[in-house]
Amino acid sequence: MPAQIDLVVNSFERTYRQTIALGVFPRIEEENCRAFARRIALINNVDDPGDARARAEVLLSRGEIDAYVFVADHLERALQICGLTPAELGRIPHYSDCALVAVTLEGAPWLLYWDAEVHLEHRYNWVDPAAEFMDEDLGIFAANPASWRGEVNWSTLDHKGPFALGYGFSDAVFLGRRSEFARPIYRERCLISLRYPLSHIAADFEQRVDSYMRGHRRLRATHTGVIYYHPENVGVSYPKPARTERLKRLRNHLIFRLLGKSHLSHPCLRA
Repeated sequence: MPAQIDLVVNSFERTYRQTIALGVFPRIEEENCRAFARRIALINNVDDPGDARARAEVLLSRGEIDAYVFVADHLERALQICGLTPAELGRIPHYSDCALVAVTLEGAPWLLYWDAEVHLEHRYNWVDPAAEFMDEDLGIFAANPASWRGEVNWSTLDHKGPFALGYGFSDAVFLGRRSEFARPIYRERCLISLRYPLSHIAADFEQRVDSYMRGHRRLRATHTGVIYYHPENVGVSYPKPARTERLKRLRNHLIFRLLGKSHLSHPCLRA
């Protein structure tokens, strides 16, 4: 039987009007060539919660989603499960809180987390082969399609079938077990993980997961049969760094350079 997997699609102020819209969730299922146990709209940091709720109710009434969730309503529980405090999210909480809530929601054993703006290059069921592969190799922590940026070309340690295995993590799209993510694993520190673009401000979800994976020798499996794309607008909403944060960014860049080109295949130098 195919794995029971929930689809959770994150949206926020800039994207929710296009995401919480008719046809979006069916399109994601069609792209992945499979139905999901539950389809959940995750709503975070919107200026008009009433408008977002009204849009979600339309999708709910049409049967295109099974639930919608406001991150703020579930964040306290998520932080408790994950062993974090609000202060630890720093001044960039919305780069972590949505994913922390997603992985701690009750639901199917598996979760496919999907950023609102992600699209697959072509229709392909990579999800079921990935779940089967992860059941066979418990060293794999997360799986994803290949990124349009081509990370698979320089972060791969090994190949098994259609999967490229290596370190690294992205929250643009990932498949994982809730039981693996919904636990206090988010305080790990790893020098190599300082490469993440907001590490000079605070550790975000991506950086925290990457640090945990490296510290515990857990890999991700990238299915090379399909590529996902994300609009080239990464960084447009990043906060302007303060003077001390600019110094930390310089420090992180120097660490990155000193670790050399092998940084993505290196397990962990603890920070």
